Amino acid sequence: MATYKGIQGFAIQDLSSDPTTLITGQVWYNSTSNLFRVTTGTTVSNAAWATGGNLNTGRQQVAGAGTQTAGLAFGGNIPGAGTTQTNVTEEYNGSSWTNGGNLTTARNFLAGGGTQTAGLGFGGQNGGSGGYLAATEEYNGSSWTNGGNLGTGRYAPGGCGTQTAGLCFGGFGPPEPVAAVATEEYNGSSWTNGGNLNVGRRRTGAAGIQTSALCFGGMNPNKDEVEEYNGTSWTAVSALPSAKQMYSGAGADNTSVVAFAGEPQSTVTLLYNGTAWATTASMGSQRYATGAGGTSVSCFAAGGGPGAKTNTEEFTGAVIAQETIATS
Repeated sequence: MATYKGIQGFAIQDLSSDPTTLITGQVWYNSTSNLFRVTTGTTVSNAAWATGGNLNTGRQQVAGAGTQTAGLAFGGNIPGAGTTQTNVTEEYNGSSWTNGGNLTTARNFLAGGGTQTAGLGFGGQNGGSGGYLAATEEYNGSSWTNGGNLGTGRYAPGGCGTQTAGLCFGGFGPPEPVAAVATEEYNGSSWTNGGNLNVGRRRTGAAGIQTSALCFGGMNPNKDEVEEYNGTSWTAVSALPSAKQMYSGAGADNTSVVAFAGEPQSTVTLLYNGTAWATTASMGSQRYATGAGGTSVSCFAAGGGPGAKTNTEEFTGAVIAQETIATS
């Protein structure tokens, strides 16, 4: 006769109280209530997208940083007769965008992090499909200055963190197998190597901080794999519901992340709580390669493709939780 351990590979836990971190399908026995309990899924409540102010310069493959009421959008690509990289920087106050100081180097497919007054931008490309950039720039609220170069020039990496504790991972650059897995950490002046991704990719989604980051989706080809970074190494966790590239995302750490858009263009919005993904309120318009900043409960999405979008959307109020049921 088959047993639960024989099927699942582990025994049912005997616990005096319900665990605080749950996984869909998890079964345990609560010795206090004398009940078996099982996690049946996830629910999301109080989530919504609202219309914000338009960018002055429409673009895709743009980087974002900051918060919903003090955001930053910089660089990007303005499709038209060929590919045109831009150095334009704009600042958001929660209702409208105003022009800030231009990037020193025009580029698209760059990554970034930090705040509106202490921003960080790195990597990217200029000149069509080439130009694997290593250049790093720092923003002080009015102008950009050069920081330390990446060890490996690349475009379309994942990036997050702050101006003094940044993180760059994956991307597309020569040689591609190295650039697609390499992770680098920034200390405010120079980059050093971190732990490599388990799955090489470019055009990946990113959120969190240097010691608690999330890498999701990407291209090589389109990926549904998700990995968490603890400041030293990457660990594979629950996969995305669908494989896409050029996801945008926001989150204070790798236990609370919102992911949205993605190519093929989409309105899909997903929430991650450190254990599982759940679908929440859809965006107002389909898009990919947007600039984003904020947290999983308050963020913005600016610009994006296809074409060169100008519209901004604001996401607020999401709560994700696991549901459990008791059996006698």
